[in-house]
Amino acid sequence: MEEYLFFDIECADGHNMCSFGYVITAEDFGIKEKRDILVNPECKFKLSRANSVPDINLAYSEAEFFAAPAFSEIYGELSGLLTAPSRVLLGHSVAADLGYIDTACARYNKKRLKLQAFDTQKIYAESDEEHRIRSLSGIMEDLGVNVAGLSEHKSCDDAEMTMLTVKEICRKYGVTLPELLQNAGDCVVNRRTIAAAHLRSVVNKALKNLRKKYPDSSGRKKIYISETVNPKNADARVELVKAVYRRGWGYTFNLSECDCIVSDGRYSAAEKEFLKSSPQVERASFAELGSKLKICVKSF
Repeated sequence: MEEYLFFDIECADGHNMCSFGYVITAEDFGIKEKRDILVNPECKFKLSRANSVPDINLAYSEAEFFAAPAFSEIYGELSGLLTAPSRVLLGHSVAADLGYIDTACARYNKKRLKLQAFDTQKIYAESDEEHRIRSLSGIMEDLGVNVAGLSEHKSCDDAEMTMLTVKEICRKYGVTLPELLQNAGDCVVNRRTIAAAHLRSVVNKALKNLRKKYPDSSGRKKIYISETVNPKNADARVELVKAVYRRGWGYTFNLSECDCIVSDGRYSAAEKEFLKSSPQVERASFAELGSKLKICVKSF
């Protein structure tokens, strides 16, 4: 039987974790275990942008954090919690938390954990289109959840509030937790989706400049690269997009706008459906794209 681990991480300086809090439940949301694990961040605390009033107030004193074991000492315990068989991970805006774990693994030369988790912020956004990005406290307010006795920025309490978000959504729509997650595949966050989000952000910045440089580009035919292509290097993708514009094409992340879809032969479910209904859209391999642009795409 599956268990559900809702977790939250607090950081001392925006990068280095100082607490890992979690609650473990069954699918009925009954809490089996709740705990805050303090971590010595082995760095100075920086909780404000201007070194004045802290932007956040943590639940423990700096002395308590510095008295705790370092990440290297709790790595085994965290690894066991996060990778236990039949355990499903969930977190609010969880890409950041997964990033903190990766940062700590790299800093202490520990094996990187292959994790994926459901982002409850995204799950909430799908149930409330008005609030695409919403803080955890804002969601509690929206849903009318009683959080008396729970403290914001105390990791285990934030983890419980994350659980209460999902519990209330399930109640609202009359579904079980497994049923909710079965239809929340686009809310899964892992190493690949994080890399894809980073690539998209970097490329979008480049696109803004390219559209200024080529003001006539709105009417151009547009290249779209399949989301099945592993985004290994954002800078290389930017160089490819620049070449696309130099050769008179445009580029889009919007599947419905594309005139040519480029892939290595694989397509996502959404792309397959799009191609069925849009036979006029051209398909091309990267080698064929290189021929169109008269460049070598191996370096991209």
